[in-house]
Amino acid sequence: MKKTQKIMLAAALICMPAMTNAMSCLAQENIAPADTTSISQNTAADVQEQKTEAIPFMLVETKPSFDGGDGNKFIKWVNSRLQYPETLKDSDITGRVVVKFIISEEGKVTDVTVAKGVHEELDKEALRVVSMSPDWTPGRQEDKPVPVMYSVPVLFQIR
Repeated sequence: MKKTQKIMLAAALICMPAMTNAMSCLAQENIAPADTTSISQNTAADVQEQKTEAIPFMLVETKPSFDGGDGNKFIKWVNSRLQYPETLKDSDITGRVVVKFIISEEGKVTDVTVAKGVHEELDKEALRVVSMSPDWTPGRQEDKPVPVMYSVPVLFQIR
């Protein structure tokens, strides 16, 4: 028996009493069996019709790229289009807005949200600019395009 097999067996033997105890506690509770008369039988066509939304990856084999570059090129693109809100110029509010978004399988920027905000006006401006991003080259996993979660800091300074 290999070392990893011995470790797995030991872990199973250690967890077995706790699992048995949990199961017996659940069995002692007076729980009525579920009503199975309302459960419908799904056909293959029904399953195909149900749209499954892919969970975005955070780490992929090939990262998404922006205009032939990486996230730094995208940050430069964002910074070149930012406009500090006129209403805040006298308020001296600065800071970093962290924007989170998904790069879809098609390379489109979707689901743009503020992960960490500074001020409502600055947050809106960061969302506006990131949302108008041109298409990216999508990330790839096992040589297939996949949705990827991405976040970037957007720095606001008064100059």
